[in-house]
Amino acid sequence: MAPVRGSAIRIALAVLFILGAAAAWGQWLEIPIQPGESVWASSSLVEQWGGRCIVYGPENLFDGDIATSWSEGAEGPGVGEDLLVLTQRPIEELRLVNGYASDAGLFLDNNRVKSLDVSIVAGLTAPGMVSETDWQLYFTRETVIAEGVLLDDAAEEQVLSIEWDDDDQYNLFYDAVEAFQADEGFLFSMICKDLGVDPENTGLVHYARDVMEFYGFYAVRLRIAEVYPGRKYDDTCLTELAFELGEF
Repeated sequence: MAPVRGSAIRIALAVLFILGAAAAWGQWLEIPIQPGESVWASSSLVEQWGGRCIVYGPENLFDGDIATSWSEGAEGPGVGEDLLVLTQRPIEELRLVNGYASDAGLFLDNNRVKSLDVSIVAGLTAPGMVSETDWQLYFTRETVIAEGVLLDDAAEEQVLSIEWDDDDQYNLFYDAVEAFQADEGFLFSMICKDLGVDPENTGLVHYARDVMEFYGFYAVRLRIAEVYPGRKYDDTCLTELAFELGEF
């Protein structure tokens, strides 16, 4: 994603590592994925304009075009609405352009994100967990890694640095795999059979990365915590989003 104008604003995403991270996970979330899906929004604004139906969907965040944006579609300013982006790799840096940045007037007319809560969503599927309509079901768990991350009220690229290294983030996925092994033993045995490993004689640490490659789910969730109010509309927008990723 190219900067819109000026130099990037850099924001440190200060995160404290949680000892015993498995205890921080919530309940299992079921996430169905259709082929080719990698980004989801809790809501998106739909408008009729000039006889056309315009959807301000989350795919606009990744098109490299500042004339398009994602806008949440909930009642009110959109606090609590979120984006979920599948990365399958650890996140080292997050870059975004706030608001509706196509011009100064639209930027001020609509809400901008003032602060975000950031979560990691990790989990896995198992062989055969595909429906007749071709979506794949994943069992995931979510943990919040940062709350109230402040964004600048400016239509230029902002950079959020993730303080956790790749190994720390891998541990989040590993904890989810361990919990899945304990809670869904039959499904986990199907994974082991497919990978040709014996969970009784092979420590999980030796093949967890294979589990990630073939059955894993790793994503970041960005949730709107506060907004800068627009002068005309109560829709909260983001224009662009990109990630710098590491390796597990």
